[in-house]
Amino acid sequence: LEIRVLERLVTLAVDSWKAGGGEFPERTADWAIAELAQRLLEVGRAAEVIDRLLSASELPFPVQRKRELRRGAAVLCSDRVNNGERAIAPFQALLEEEPAGGVGSSIVQRLAALLEERDRHAELTDLWEKQAVARAKGDDRAGAAALWTRAASIAEERLKDRDGALSGNRNGAQHDSEESLEALARLYDATGDPKRVAHAYLQEVAGTPPEA
Repeated sequence: LEIRVLERLVTLAVDSWKAGGGEFPERTADWAIAELAQRLLEVGRAAEVIDRLLSASELPFPVQRKRELRRGAAVLCSDRVNNGERAIAPFQALLEEEPAGGVGSSIVQRLAALLEERDRHAELTDLWEKQAVARAKGDDRAGAAALWTRAASIAEERLKDRDGALSGNRNGAQHDSEESLEALARLYDATGDPKRVAHAYLQEVAGTPPEA
């Protein structure tokens, strides 16, 4: 169908849906929105697609479909119109709603790359910490350990945040990360107190966080 026909079909389907037309206009609107977006992309009108997808996400679709539409708009911001800055906030909002699985799992790496490119390391640390919590809730101890360790590394190396590094590595160690244990020993060793280093190891292995 031509773009103008699809635009008219979207309008008619949405109006019918809002007027209580039932399931058919909802399905028709969803299909027409997707088809129109594809046609517009084919002719280089990505910025218009972004606005249309965000507008569609305000319609009374199921929650998961709303998230998919917002994800689609954010991905286009990042990939097609070279506006990664605009994509960050929608990605972050989607992950707040759904940290693991579904739409959330499909955008984590995209968001991490956007934050890294812009040296937004505090937000990147927060991202990995929240992802670590989500992995732990899903009984993925190895995944949680790796993400806690990653967050701690960023806190230490990029933010120069010793307390943040200690906190992240404590959590990593409690999820059986040897790398976090080694980092804790090194961080405590920097204080010049070898007894504290040994104490940290014992407490972490026992699952009791040492005092900062």
